[in-house]
Amino acid sequence: MHLIFDGRGSDKINWLSNERLISTPYHDLLDDDVPKNYFSLSGDGPYSRRFFIHSVYGGCGGDVGWFVVVDPGRVACGWSYTAARPYFLYSKTVQRANYITDSVGRADFMAIHIKTY
Repeated sequence: MHLIFDGRGSDKINWLSNERLISTPYHDLLDDDVPKNYFSLSGDGPYSRRFFIHSVYGGCGGDVGWFVVVDPGRVACGWSYTAARPYFLYSKTVQRANYITDSVGRADFMAIHIKTY
């Protein structure tokens, strides 16, 4: 999974945004007609979800998105439970995924690369 953003004129928080996204393997993420209720680094803080690129809150079994970093903290759904350390969930397909019923990966690490000119 990878995303490429245009970081020109951004800061350490707002570079992760739908408006700055220029490349992704997720076909529906570039589609303006597909809902996106979160697309930010700060994400949904009360639920300890950061780097949250999400589409629909449909009740725990109906939550659909592309990527999330889940921190230890408040747990609203079983798919977002972690006891001690952050983990990373991402859709393993070319579109958004239901975190419980679809093909979702759990990554061991996340890397952010910055290229300057």
